[in-house]
Amino acid sequence: MSPLAKAVNAPPDRVHQLPSGQDKSLVNVRRLIWLYLVLLIFEGSLRKWVVPEYSNPLLIIRDPVVILIYLLALRGMTTSRWSQFLK
Repeated sequence: MSPLAKAVNAPPDRVHQLPSGQDKSLVNVRRLIWLYLVLLIFEGSLRKWVVPEYSNPLLIIRDPVVILIYLLALRGMTTSRWSQFLK
């Protein structure tokens, strides 16, 4: 059997498995943090150069993302091994 055929028929690695609920929550928090950083970088340039007339609404565009990050992180903490310290 060729190496390519072996690779195609090989069982999936742990990396390719679907994450559990806690891991999925952590992945979502990480993605939201990256989204927040991208918004932090581009929101300033948008407010200053691209659409200065929408400066005030653009100021609050990051706030819901931060609130969602906190909610998902707290929800993930209550289902993790650290939940014993939150009680």
